[in-house]
Amino acid sequence: MIAFYTPDIFEFEQGSVITLNPEESWHGAKVLRIKKEESIIVLNGKGWVAEGRIDTVHDKHTQVILHKVKYHTPPSNNLEIGISVLKTNERMEWMLEKLTELGVAKITFIECNRTERNKLNLERMQKIAVAAIKQCKRPWLPQIEGVISFEKYINQELIGDKIIAYCEATEYIKLDTKKSATILIGPEGDFSENEISLAVSKGFEPLLISKQILRTETAAMALAAVWDLGN
Repeated sequence: MIAFYTPDIFEFEQGSVITLNPEESWHGAKVLRIKKEESIIVLNGKGWVAEGRIDTVHDKHTQVILHKVKYHTPPSNNLEIGISVLKTNERMEWMLEKLTELGVAKITFIECNRTERNKLNLERMQKIAVAAIKQCKRPWLPQIEGVISFEKYINQELIGDKIIAYCEATEYIKLDTKKSATILIGPEGDFSENEISLAVSKGFEPLLISKQILRTETAAMALAAVWDLGN
């Protein structure tokens, strides 16, 4: 079934009639060509997912009758990733799509010493994340933040275990994927020695992900997949 996103509806109720926002209504009516009585999925990115039936098709206010409603509690092992801005929009957007599909709770883009750019189209990133949860029917939309400095990021209050992944780390630490964690992933060229020292001084534990040198987005997805399997 096709999924629609309704962020303005904070709670779903079985048997209720909801109205899709103008953007989703237009997309459904003009692009997807939805029909009256067609079954769809509705989600709000805040844990609610419902199956519904199209009651009225309109390009500005399509109405849906909800008949099967479920609330998904947040996972107890949330993963937050602080990651360097990548060189190209294409790689960054592809990475964000995959991290959303894998259920990462929060993604913050950070500017490191070796980061080559510090620009980010946050509105575009939000749209990519929304498209990803609609595609894979994820109940929770990740929180996306950026761009902030490395120093500001590590000095804020962060969730769970704190880990910094970098190429010169010497140990594969045992990851407890049943717990929440915040993981730092650096740019091409890796974190500087000063950044690693600062992070360790703030309680971040070094992590070697692979014997191979991984791209930034590959490292992020490898860790996200491990956490997703830990649910």
